[in-house]
Amino acid sequence: MRPLMFFLRIYWFPLKVLHSTTWGVYLTHLGREAYFFLLFNALLWTLFAMHLYWSYCYHISLLLLLLLLLLLLLLLLLLLRLLLLLDFFLSHPLDESSLRVIFTLIV
Repeated sequence: MRPLMFFLRIYWFPLKVLHSTTWGVYLTHLGREAYFFLLFNALLWTLFAMHLYWSYCYHISLLLLLLLLLLLLLLLLLLLRLLLLLDFFLSHPLDESSLRVIFTLIV
């Protein structure tokens, strides 16, 4: 189903429908009245852009959203670790053993 949808949305729609509404067709039919040519051509290009977004970009945007949530989670964990380190640092005096513990917490 996916290759057929790719063929219809990415190949067939632009080459057949949009090609039949280009300026070349408009210029070959100069004797006829074409009142809404630009309007319908713009609507077809908008529909094509919406097809691209709905079929492919929507899935990519979901993937980027999940990646953003993962990065936020990692930043939150890093912040919590730094807060624990700060709490440890403020509650204990600085000596040789506490510096070793702090170094092991960082690394």
